Amino acid sequence: MQSPGRFWSFLFLRCPNCRQGHLFNSWIRWIQMNDHCSCCGLTFYPESGYFVGSIYINYGTTVAVVIVSLLVFRTVPERFQLVFFSCLAALTSLAFFRHSRSLWITIDYWINPWKPPELAGGACSEDRDRRED
Repeated sequence: MQSPGRFWSFLFLRCPNCRQGHLFNSWIRWIQMNDHCSCCGLTFYPESGYFVGSIYINYGTTVAVVIVSLLVFRTVPERFQLVFFSCLAALTSLAFFRHSRSLWITIDYWINPWKPPELAGGACSEDRDRRED
C-alpha cells in the first residue's frame, strides 16, 4: 500500500513521517493527542510550547469563517448577531482544533524534520520496511 502525500496525511490526521500512525487517540477523547507515533516512534511534542503556531492557524481559520459568514448571513436580525456569530466562532474553533495541529506539525516536519527514536519494532514496522525497499 502506497503512503499518502503530505496533504492527505494532514487531512486524515496522520504522522508526518510515516503517514500511517494516528495523531489523535480517538473521537471520544478528541482533544487528547498521542505522545508519539505508534508506527515509527516520532514524538509529536518535540519541545515545550510547540503547538502555539497551531493556535494561530486555528484563529486565522475561525476569523476567515466568521467574516465570510458575516457577508453571507446579512439577514440575521441585529439582536441575534452577537449570539449567532459567537457560537459560530466557538464551533469553528473546536471543529478545526485537530486539523490546525495536524497542519502545524506537517508543515514544521516538512521544513525542519526531526528523527524518530530507534524502536525495537512498532506496529507498522513491516509496512515501513517494505516502503524503504
